[in-house]
Amino acid sequence: MRKWEHIYENNSSKLKGVCRRYVNSDEVAEDIIHDAFEIAIQKVDSYSGKGSFDGWLYQITVNTALQYLRKKKHCK
Repeated sequence: MRKWEHIYENNSSKLKGVCRRYVNSDEVAEDIIHDAFEIAIQKVDSYSGKGSFDGWLYQITVNTALQYLRKKKHCK
């Protein structure tokens, strides 16, 4: 688990910037990052080693943000 804490500390501010491109709220951006890390932890075995791990995590975060926006749109 310590490994994921280190990854979170090194990437969370960059990923928050990514999320803020999609949402207007720091709190929502942090929720998206949390959700993205949960997905990454669950699916770490699917990381093939092609490309950087940070890029893989970035893509999960973008997809999580887009999924949030889709759900929000359908709830209106």
